[in-house]
This record gives sequence, C-alpha cells and structure tokens, in this order.
Amino acid sequence: MKNSVMHFQAFLTALQFLTVFPVRFKSYPNETVVGLSLIYYPLVGAIIGGVLFTVSYFFQGMASPVLAAFLLIVWVVCSGALHLDGFADSVDAFMAGHSLHSEGSPEEQKNLKKERILSIMKDPTSGPVAVVALVLLLLLKFALLHSLIEYGLWYVLVLSPLIGRAFLPVVLLTTPYVRENGSGSWLVDYAPKDIVWPGLAVLTIGLIALFGAWLFVTLICCLFVFLGVRMYLMARIGGTTGDTAGGILEVIELMFMLFGVMLIQAM
Repeated sequence: MKNSVMHFQAFLTALQFLTVFPVRFKSYPNETVVGLSLIYYPLVGAIIGGVLFTVSYFFQGMASPVLAAFLLIVWVVCSGALHLDGFADSVDAFMAGHSLHSEGSPEEQKNLKKERILSIMKDPTSGPVAVVALVLLLLLKFALLHSLIEYGLWYVLVLSPLIGRAFLPVVLLTTPYVRENGSGSWLVDYAPKDIVWPGLAVLTIGLIALFGAWLFVTLICCLFVFLGVRMYLMARIGGTTGDTAGGILEVIELMFMLFGVMLIQAM
C-alpha cells in the first residue's frame, strides 16, 4: 500500500513539474519520490498527446492552418512553455559563450567559456538570437502539425510529446549534471535506474510492436540527433543542465514529427 502511494505521488510530481495541470501537495515530496517521478515522464507526455488528440477531434472542422496553430497554442500552454524556455536559454548561452575571447591556455579558455555559458543560462532575459531561434522552432512545429493534419497522422501527434519526455530520463541518466543544486540534481541522484531503464525498454519495444518499422527507424534517427547534441554539450560544458535537457526535449519532439512524416510518406 505504501509503495502504491509513493508511486502515485511520483506520478503527481511528474505531472506538476512537466505541465500546468493543477496538482497541489500539502508538503513537497521527498527526494525518493522526486527521483521516482522520472519513470512517469513518458506517461505525462502521453497525457499531453491525448489532450492534443482530443482538441483536434472536437475542432476537426477547422481549416488545417487554423487547427495547427490552435494545437500549437494548446501544446505550449499544457507544458507552461517550460521546455521552450530551456531551449531559448540554451541557444542564448551557447551563442554568447561561443563569441567569448580570452587569454590563457586552451583549458583555461574552455573553463571560462563554460562558466560564461552557465552564467548566461541562468539569466531570465533572452537575447535576440534566442528569440529568433524560438520563433523558428515554433514555425517548424506549426508546419509539421499542419502536415500531420493534412495527412491524417494523428498517432504521430499523440506520440510526439510522449517520445520527447521519454528522452528526458535518457538525457539525465547518461549525461553528467553540471549544476549541483539545479532542478534536475535530485532526479539524477535518486532516480531508480533499475526501474527506469527496463521501463523505457518495455515502452520502446511495445511502441515498435504497435506501430511498426517507421517508428523504429524514427527512434533511431532521434537517438542519433540526441547523441550529436550530447557530444556538443560534453565538449562545451561537460554535461547537461535543466535548460539543456528541456532544449533537447523540444528538439526531439520536432525531429520525431519531421522524421515520422518523411518515413511514413516514403513507406
């Protein structure tokens, strides 16, 4: 009974952290519950996907561009723009850090750039580069949503938030977390890896069995995108932060829709 309550609290913790859905606790969950919440991230993504499908079903009479814009707004609102903020902060920080020039050995320059990047990432304001990157990301999402509607690929719409959030545990458990007191430090320290990895494996196998070869190839493509981004993060800051993890989620969602549409059409 106690174990069931803890899992339910973990689910509510994931729901509270990843969405704007009204979830309240009398006291903040302990570190064990916070770590356990990581296994429920894909489920929260499935709930968001379900909301998008429900909205698209009830408003299917709308013109495709209008419905695509409406779905994008609902998608952003559901997550509270949390991951979009991380994406924008990451772009801002890495672009500014890239332009930093300093004296000293290569190792000293690398450390200075790392500190500069992490410092900018904590700044709540966004520069023009971040704004442009955010607009382009949303524009691409809108175009892909329009394509999904036109081709009737509703299952890709439902799966996109799920896959994006399923990658968050992969990011956090395979990449060093560079902020000791960051929002993801408890997740990394207390995540039950003996449950998370088998859970992700079962989820992946189940989805591939259900949706077939196109999903398998799409996931492989998304995995290569993640590995490329991870390699860049390791080279620049030696790991990940909450902002970069959110940015990766946004990129994976976008790539999943892009590769999914391309592969389904090709097959």
